[in-house]
Amino acid sequence: MATSKNMTQRKKTALFFNFIFLLTVISNSSHAQLSDVNSKAPNTRFFNPNIYSILQIQNKTDPEITSIFWIYTKKLYFEAHYNYEERRTFSLSIGKSFKLGKKKELEIIPMLGGGIGQFNGILPSLSLVYEGQNIRGSSQSQYLITLEKYKINQFSNWTQIGHKIYKKVFLGVSDIITIPNNGTINNLFSPAISIKTRKFIFEGYAYNFWDNPLWAIGMQYNFTR
Repeated sequence: MATSKNMTQRKKTALFFNFIFLLTVISNSSHAQLSDVNSKAPNTRFFNPNIYSILQIQNKTDPEITSIFWIYTKKLYFEAHYNYEERRTFSLSIGKSFKLGKKKELEIIPMLGGGIGQFNGILPSLSLVYEGQNIRGSSQSQYLITLEKYKINQFSNWTQIGHKIYKKVFLGVSDIITIPNNGTINNLFSPAISIKTRKFIFEGYAYNFWDNPLWAIGMQYNFTR
């Protein structure tokens, strides 16, 4: 029989996926109505939804799936995480997207949000995304401010960059760093490969492959391309 704690966790998980489903339905419906008029200039409330899920496998630990969902409005940007900041943690952040460059290839997104679950607190963050013809990369920095008395704040960053080596195939590196306020630095480094199609991006990593490697397989899906 499930305990009340497990039931509460299931409710949080169900709430997260229901939230993603609702935003996706709204966005797809709005995009469908718009596409006959001008698909390149969205005038709908929600547009360009994406979901990214990554499976992580490491010896002597349970496999873990992390999910990230993001969607745009005319003025704001929304991003939801599950199992990202910590295991069994849901977070939601709201920010503003700024695009720079001749072809708008660089995107800067400052955000502010919060998390509930194993991490309960406030999440100021900054995302950088670059989508060039031959180079693509992203970097997200967060400062986790806990609201729990016996936990400490920490800084985290996930950065990856890749260069096109053949048609839709990119080869590069990825680095994940966490720095708690007590000064202990945890760093994970990996070669990275990604295959980019019109609607999907498939990625593979082998973090710290020389010592108890963390294997990761990721997939991104764009609902409206």
